[in-house]
Amino acid sequence: MPGRTAIGFHFIDYVVHAWDVGVTLGRPPVFPRPLLEAVLPLALEVPATGPARSGPYAPFAPAVTAAADADPMDELLAYLGRDPEWKAPSPEGEGAQ
Repeated sequence: MPGRTAIGFHFIDYVVHAWDVGVTLGRPPVFPRPLLEAVLPLALEVPATGPARSGPYAPFAPAVTAAADADPMDELLAYLGRDPEWKAPSPEGEGAQ
């Protein structure tokens, strides 16, 4: 794997996992648009089908459809199989939305 690709995947990881943690804590991060415009093309290098999406140890879920007016963060999340509208379960025990 070329170094650029390896570093790019770490960059994707940092951004997406920061979103995971922030949303779980009820404090979704707001990233600068230039950062998102840099990370999105790297994420689009992830194959859309195949073992990276559907194998037993697939690192990415199948892509979900982003809204037509999605911002780059929502596009990134949707392409990597996350629901941009996901919310953490409430403290009262209600399920995740």
